[in-house]
Amino acid sequence: MTPRRCTTLVACLSFSAIAAAQSDDGLQKARMARVIERIVTGSDAESKAATEKLIREAIDPVVAAIGSTADRPIEEQLRLRAAIGRMHAALRIGLYRANLPPEDAALFDDFCRVYPDLTYELFDISFQVRMAALRRVPLEARTGAGLMMAARVDDEDEDVASEAVALALKLADPVVARALSRYLKDVIDTMKAGVYGPGDQDIAMTLALLAHQCVRVIGKSREKEHTPLLLEAISYFVGAGLWNAMPLDEALGAVGQLRDPRAAQLLANYAFSNRFVRMRRLSEEASATQTLGDVAMYGVILALDGDPAVFGFEPTTLADGFPAFPNDSAREAARLKFRQWLAEKGISPGDNPVPEPTAPGGARERRIVNPDNPANDQP
Repeated sequence: MTPRRCTTLVACLSFSAIAAAQSDDGLQKARMARVIERIVTGSDAESKAATEKLIREAIDPVVAAIGSTADRPIEEQLRLRAAIGRMHAALRIGLYRANLPPEDAALFDDFCRVYPDLTYELFDISFQVRMAALRRVPLEARTGAGLMMAARVDDEDEDVASEAVALALKLADPVVARALSRYLKDVIDTMKAGVYGPGDQDIAMTLALLAHQCVRVIGKSREKEHTPLLLEAISYFVGAGLWNAMPLDEALGAVGQLRDPRAAQLLANYAFSNRFVRMRRLSEEASATQTLGDVAMYGVILALDGDPAVFGFEPTTLADGFPAFPNDSAREAARLKFRQWLAEKGISPGDNPVPEPTAPGGARERRIVNPDNPANDQP
């Protein structure tokens, strides 16, 4: 499920790391680097041959050193098995850290120092172990916790990834926002490159839904530096037909939370959409409805430092960030006032296409559960 997989290489390198560590010989390291380069840049045949070469050079010495385990007590066999699994995790840990900027690398190191066993379990080869470890990551803001959650969003197992992004939404601090912005950019770039063809649409949809949740986390963090990326995500996933109105409305809401004037134009382009999103009951007799346009309008007002209350949103729902109207006449009055206000700001709403709904159960209706959606918000 990860945008760029290198599972075969990881499996090989878990042993090659040991072989390299056995000697400080620069020539050996240089030779190994050349082999790895052929794996990743050579032709298919060259890559396959180089992979086999790496396997033999890296694994054979380790296997020879271990020898037969048949005569070893079961306790010793289990220790060897655990050591091999730990080596595999150590390689994953090292590769993940190698791609972190210095500030996050330092936070990552701090987390590893405080929670060494938990770190290994988070990168374990077993998805059950990774899931259990993920649920023990402390929700500590501005620490390496956010980096660990982001690492597991980019997991081979969909359930682990979904759990990780749900936890990230609870944390939503600058660290996890930075980490998920890197993941989100990687997903967008990989999908734009056409890596996933017609036969890989389940993977593409899963990544699109994870990307949608990443946008929500980043928006909740209110870190304005990520605004351009979120705007790119909305344009791409809507244009590619991977987000329908439901993920789109939450993505627009997330962008609005950033309160960044740079988002005003894109939000304004959706501000007059009548696509129904959800309803919230106010009492036995009354309810408020929300359209995609309501979410976008609210976001524009926040982005341009306006006061949403003066536009006539339902006050009882607006108090908890649910922009809605009690009826269509109130909505139309608000839109008239909003259009005039936009003109004063020098913004002219464009015409962004709103994705058409698909039949229930269709691919574009699949969603990762929204953990903080109030029970009385009915889509």
